[in-house]
Amino acid sequence: MVTVLGTLGFHEEKFLPAILATPDVRRVILNFAPGETAEKEKKVQLAVQRVRRALAGTKVGLTEVKLSDPWDISAMLTTFLDELRLEGPGNCVFNITGGTKPMAVAAALACLVTGAKAVYVPEESEKLDIIELPLPAITVRPLLTPTQFKMLRAVAQNEFLSEKDLAGYLRRSAPTVCYHLEKLRQIGAIGEEGTGDRRIVRPKITKAGEVLLLLHERLCTNADKPRGTFHNTP
Repeated sequence: MVTVLGTLGFHEEKFLPAILATPDVRRVILNFAPGETAEKEKKVQLAVQRVRRALAGTKVGLTEVKLSDPWDISAMLTTFLDELRLEGPGNCVFNITGGTKPMAVAAALACLVTGAKAVYVPEESEKLDIIELPLPAITVRPLLTPTQFKMLRAVAQNEFLSEKDLAGYLRRSAPTVCYHLEKLRQIGAIGEEGTGDRRIVRPKITKAGEVLLLLHERLCTNADKPRGTFHNTP
């Protein structure tokens, strides 16, 4: 039995084909984000309602997951990884077509990490051809050393006044911290916040750093527990 996950925007016609084309579907997890305006929210809700109607009377269970933000890749990635872990990646098909581009990126990253099957319905085509993305064939390896991981997590969880302040917190020498911070800057994980004194900068985690930290935690520690609110429709 298979679980079909998907991201939904304003148009359910790109969401439903993956369900119809997948045999032995027992459950559908519908991920959608709130509209930024009243008009967009109405479009989202109409699309959700049309999916409900399409599945009404079938034996397929529907779980609706309203995401908190259509642009927060880290939060969406956390939700998608939790869903795939609970269902079992080998039992899932993820349709990444609908919703915002960050939703698609988060869904693709989740499939890349877990090995779940990812599919896409070309939005530019009038045909409802389903394309399977070869993401599971790609091997993902952590990009962070243990020291860089501790440093990035520390920056994510604390407000440091300077690199010296960070070095004191980590109980590492200033040159060591400076070296690893530069490596993190090179991969876009760390940025800087000015202080008015050019000699002093505050290290800040970037959005890319947040995603990298999350993926590293999942790959290396698997410490996160499921989060988010799930609403099962009868």
